[in-house]
Amino acid sequence: MSKFILRGVLYIFLILGAIQSVTYYTISGRKLIKATGKNYDTFVLDRNRFTGITFVTNSKVEPQSIKKNFALFQSYDVEISGDYENPFTPISEERYEYIIKNKTRNPFVINDVWEMEHAPYYGASWESKYIWILFDWMLIKKENKGIS
Repeated sequence: MSKFILRGVLYIFLILGAIQSVTYYTISGRKLIKATGKNYDTFVLDRNRFTGITFVTNSKVEPQSIKKNFALFQSYDVEISGDYENPFTPISEERYEYIIKNKTRNPFVINDVWEMEHAPYYGASWESKYIWILFDWMLIKKENKGIS
């Protein structure tokens, strides 16, 4: 009897592991945008006047989704960029840049997510720890790493 119970528990863990992997690699990028939008902090955006926002991420996301998930971005022109190579390139005086990068990218461990905001003469960064649980991200910790 206990052999059948053990086998059933093993099958349940295998199925949950498969669901965890599939959902992570298919929807976690979009969900990370939603989670970071919900937990968004800024030291730069609300103290300056910008005409637009450059949102840097390697997730497949539309500007409408950014505006929906980041309440402070709604009144701005949002442009999506996937350029992580040089996120500190000079930007125009009128643009604000927000960068999100998932450094860990693993469905079974805590993921380190780097967030940075950048504008001429200003910048701030955060390191967040999120864990993917089947269909959504859960924030574990968010720490400010610097302001300039």
